[in-house]
Amino acid sequence: MRRLLIPLIAVVMMLGMVSVSQAFLMNFEEGLGKNGDQITGISGVTFTTSGGKNWIYGDATTGLYDVTSVDTNKVWGTGTFNIYGKVFAWLGSDGNWGRIDFDDKNGIWFQIGVSSTTDFTLTAYDEFGNVLDTATTGPCTRSEGYTDMAWLEVTAPAGSYISHVILSGSGSGWLVDMMSVDMAGGTTPVPEPATMLLLGSGLIGLAGIGCKKFKKS
Repeated sequence: MRRLLIPLIAVVMMLGMVSVSQAFLMNFEEGLGKNGDQITGISGVTFTTSGGKNWIYGDATTGLYDVTSVDTNKVWGTGTFNIYGKVFAWLGSDGNWGRIDFDDKNGIWFQIGVSSTTDFTLTAYDEFGNVLDTATTGPCTRSEGYTDMAWLEVTAPAGSYISHVILSGSGSGWLVDMMSVDMAGGTTPVPEPATMLLLGSGLIGLAGIGCKKFKKS
């Protein structure tokens, strides 16, 4: 009986292990004091050089930008563009599109806050270059009455994953902030509560069998 219970518990544990997604937020505040530096070193994604332009940090505290911090109500310059905190991401004054790659090509969804003087598009692609989803907005700065960023989200259809996204404006007057990313898991299995209950019951059973054998001996 004891020999049968051990493999049974092992099977139950395997069936009860579930993959978890890996969601995280990028607010770019690590770029404070790094105005104009290239954005690198963010785990899971790569801010790919696009059209010869690097993704860079924009540090509002330098006073070089016309932005308003939505969450702190701090205004710099004319306050035209909306951001969160003190730092945002962009490709400089003449970068009109940018690419962000999912390092494991396993994106489930991607959301971003944008502030733009022109139409703006977010497009998700799979690893073969097929378009999975698209989201758009018109001009969305404080000049257009926006007191917050415009929020765009793309989602991979069932059975597909996002390999990379392309962000593009019809002009270069845009910036982005507060990126949220969710990627498929699989490397960190987590046992469900029901599985742990079954496992505990099995272990108790084994302990009981062991005790009976001990008493008989």
